[in-house]
Amino acid sequence: PFSLKDLNGKQISLNEYKGKPLLLFFWGSWCQACKEDIVLLEKFFERNKGQLEILTIAIDGEKEKRVRNVVKDHWITLPVLLDKKEQVARTYGVRMIPTAFLINGEGWVEGTVVGQRDWCAPEALSAVKELLGLR
Repeated sequence: PFSLKDLNGKQISLNEYKGKPLLLFFWGSWCQACKEDIVLLEKFFERNKGQLEILTIAIDGEKEKRVRNVVKDHWITLPVLLDKKEQVARTYGVRMIPTAFLINGEGWVEGTVVGQRDWCAPEALSAVKELLGLR
């Protein structure tokens, strides 16, 4: 479990998502593939609202302004948490970005996606549903 601040300064804890399927998405503002993926994740979330939660975690260190610019420029409404010292990324063993973790309602990591993916492709949804036991 971890707790990080979002772009509004609110502390968000992983424990708040207990009992819900969750996708954790690690990204950086300098990463073109990350920016493309986060836009697709936004669409994926809109199409599948209520089935799972998505938290995005920016590992931009002290570069909060760059993160805000990406969020604004790409109309991102997903929660964006700031991992300023990259401690959460290290805990999860993130070695490259983008990286996503699929976590079931009991808090267990069921799958990891390293690298860019087309989150809007039909096979993306079927894989997420299968891994997380969704209908």
